[in-house]
Amino acid sequence: EDAVRRTRQAGMPHLLGWFSGFLAEAYLRVDRLEAARDAAAEALEVTRGVHFWYGIALAERALGRVALSAGDLGEADRHLAAARSGFLSLQAPFEVARTDLDLATVGVARGAADAAARALAEARQSFVDLRVRPYAEKAEQLAAELNLPLTPPAPVTSSDPDAAATAGGG
Repeated sequence: EDAVRRTRQAGMPHLLGWFSGFLAEAYLRVDRLEAARDAAAEALEVTRGVHFWYGIALAERALGRVALSAGDLGEADRHLAAARSGFLSLQAPFEVARTDLDLATVGVARGAADAAARALAEARQSFVDLRVRPYAEKAEQLAAELNLPLTPPAPVTSSDPDAAATAGGG
């Protein structure tokens, strides 16, 4: 809260947007949904105003998490999909995978278990590839909680040898 107040006073919109997003996540962890929603909405407004794309994606994810906590699955899906799209465009695979964890939860709640399982498996694989073992374990734990299989995504198949070499990491 102090960091948000100080950056607001200092007129530092990029940091204000970033810190407001973090504050929203903190409020969410202590079940202060209205405060979380307000902080995330401020983060989104500020980051959009300065075209801070990473901050926009963070704010969208925070709003999605708030909506998920409030049980508004449509709103959660909309914000989380926007966050995922933003992180994809920024080539931020860690943040894409973190967002996929939330999308898997929404998917199960909306009855789309197969899509949720694929998203969760892809997220876990991203964490493994990025060597972020604690998050890979978090994906495994979430799969168990949601009663989803953690099978690897289907391999890319193609008759094009260049595509096969790329898919195989070669």
